[in-house]
Amino acid sequence: VAPLDDFIGLFHAMQEQILLLTLASLIIFVPGALIFSSRMSSQITSLAAEARRVQGMDFSETRILPSRIVEFFDLSQSFSLMKADIASRTKALETSEDKLGRLVTLGVAMSGEKDNDKLMEMILLGAKELSNADGGTLYILNDDQKLDFQMLHNDTLGLAFGGLSGEEIDFSSVPLFDDDGAPNRRNVVSFCVHEGETINISDAYDHSEFDFSGTKIFDQDHGYHSKSFLTVPLKPRGGEIIGVLQLINARGADSDAPTPFSAEIQSFVEALSAQAATALYNRNLLQAQQDLMDGMIHVIGGAIDAKSPYTGRHCERVPKLAMMLAEEASQSDIGVFSEFRF
Repeated sequence: VAPLDDFIGLFHAMQEQILLLTLASLIIFVPGALIFSSRMSSQITSLAAEARRVQGMDFSETRILPSRIVEFFDLSQSFSLMKADIASRTKALETSEDKLGRLVTLGVAMSGEKDNDKLMEMILLGAKELSNADGGTLYILNDDQKLDFQMLHNDTLGLAFGGLSGEEIDFSSVPLFDDDGAPNRRNVVSFCVHEGETINISDAYDHSEFDFSGTKIFDQDHGYHSKSFLTVPLKPRGGEIIGVLQLINARGADSDAPTPFSAEIQSFVEALSAQAATALYNRNLLQAQQDLMDGMIHVIGGAIDAKSPYTGRHCERVPKLAMMLAEEASQSDIGVFSEFRF
């Protein structure tokens, strides 16, 4: 008897309300969802672009887009740190590659160098270049078991002694043994020879094992501060130590302030020292062979001269006359000798 609307009217009203609420929700949330997904996609697009830049070896700084999603923000931060680390390692690898190339070039040049002074100059300057050191000294062991100063260079003070500079070094030699015959272990270069190992000191003024009194006097006289030291023995393969290479005050890439010598730099300098020692050792052997040959010729010539009074001093005069004739022939610009040159 009752009208049907009395039973289903309320349901119709609820349906209308639900429909209106659904439409309102869609109108509100769909644009929000689009904006939110757009921001999410922009974050992912930015990370993808960063990955492409890294693939192209582009490590330039880029701004990290903010994100309210913690996971996305952490991912962006991690990606940025990864890119910085890759950039740093790539730069270090390029630097090491350049140093390795320079080391090979120096090795080839040293092996073919015949002038002793030029060879020692190449050794010291090459080590300074590899380590970016401000100064360096080269010592050679003499027959009296003393280390003679052969060369000294310092960029800050503008000093250059020995080698091709023409300036004589008036520093005293460093003895390997004391007057009583005990090994001299107070000096870092003599200690390096006795132990046969590299000595890396980060701060000489904060080091009590060795005697740096001479260094401190030098610093006081020249207004300098010798801080970091790298002392490397010159030892050819299978031979005895023939000298010491010492570098002073390593410098950073962007600053001239003295810094300690790193383990990587030490390995490069040790490799150069091994090649340098071999080149010096071979050069000394060649010189010894030449001196031996000259000595034998003088002995034979003296014996021939002494055998007969008629040929006395003949073997001494003939080489002089031969050299005089050769020089005149080489300097002549006329006749058959016009194109003749030694």
